[in-house]
Amino acid sequence: MELLAQDKAGSRLVCYEIWNRSETAQDLFAMEACARLVIGDRVEFPEKSLRILPKGTAWARDVYLMSSAWGRG
Repeated sequence: MELLAQDKAGSRLVCYEIWNRSETAQDLFAMEACARLVIGDRVEFPEKSLRILPKGTAWARDVYLMSSAWGRG
């Protein structure tokens, strides 16, 4: 959100508070919804070389948590 909503620091703080208090998947969905409200409906950000893909059309993995590992072996 810092990259896409630099002018909405107050709104971002609300989302971060949701994130910091999250304990369940439902909380994660609340954070995602909050971030989407802050960013808006826009999906193309050519000035940042970024595009937000629709759910179910791509995937991502958290490299930090997985230590860059794809599998055990």
